[in-house]
Amino acid sequence: MLDLNDPQTRHIFEAAKLEDEMRPFLVAVRKENRKLEEGEESQIIAILHKLDTLNQQHFQSSEGTQKTIDRLRKSILKKEDANTTWNHFLELAETEGENFGTWMI
Repeated sequence: MLDLNDPQTRHIFEAAKLEDEMRPFLVAVRKENRKLEEGEESQIIAILHKLDTLNQQHFQSSEGTQKTIDRLRKSILKKEDANTTWNHFLELAETEGENFGTWMI
């Protein structure tokens, strides 16, 4: 469970907010079985850049977290199928592992 008194908690919530900004695009793509449109892709890439910065500034440039972010970015840029991209998003946002820990919220 997330400790609300831990100073790191506010950064975990910031990561969750950014992940939630991406979620509607990825849900729609998966549901409609289509590729991301150019505008959607650019918005997600911008959000991933913010997650890069958050990782650098508040998570000691976690190598594992960065690899998880990079896998999602690569999947988007390579225009992989919707399920593959969704699974990379789940690694970042919804599963215990090398990520920001937002799954604890």
